[in-house]
Amino acid sequence: TTLPENGFSNLTQLQWLSLTRSGVKWIEKNAFHGLSKLVYLDLTRNHLTSLPPNVFRDIVLRDETVIGLSYNSWTCDCHFKDFTYASLYFYSNATLHKLFKDLVCHSPPELKNMFLWDVPADSFTCAPPSPKAAMSQVEINVIIGSVLGSAVVVTVIVVGAYKHYKKKRNK
Repeated sequence: TTLPENGFSNLTQLQWLSLTRSGVKWIEKNAFHGLSKLVYLDLTRNHLTSLPPNVFRDIVLRDETVIGLSYNSWTCDCHFKDFTYASLYFYSNATLHKLFKDLVCHSPPELKNMFLWDVPADSFTCAPPSPKAAMSQVEINVIIGSVLGSAVVVTVIVVGAYKHYKKKRNK
C-alpha cells in the first residue's frame, strides 16, 4: 500500500490519524498535504523502509504532536539519506529526538538497532548493483530454439510465397 500525494488534502480538520498495521510500504512526498491540524499520526507496524524528504512538513508541530514510526523495517542506507538530511535541516535536534524517537535502523546489519540520528553521515550508502549473472544453459537453449523456430517460419513463408508467385506467373 502506498499513501498517495495529497491523499488526505480534503481532510483539513483531521487531528488524529492511525494507520497502524495498514500494510503501508511507501509514503509519497506530499501525502500529508493539508493536514496542518494533525496532532497524532500513527504509522507503527507497517512495512516502511524509508521516507521521502520533508514528508511531514505540512504537519504543524506542537508540543503535543506525536508521530509514531516504530516497528517498521527502517533501512538506513542511501535511500534514507535525503529524509535524514532534510530533517536535520528542517527540525531542531531536540525536535528530532522527541518527535522521531522511534526511528531505529533495522538494516544494514552494521547499523541494526542504531537510532537514525546517531548514524554517521557516511554510513548512508548503498552497495553498487551486482553485475547480471551469465545466462543459464536453459536460457541459451530457449533463445536458440526461438531463433531456429523463427528461421523455419520465415523459410516456410518465403517458399510458399515463391511457389505462389511462380504459379501465378505460369498462368
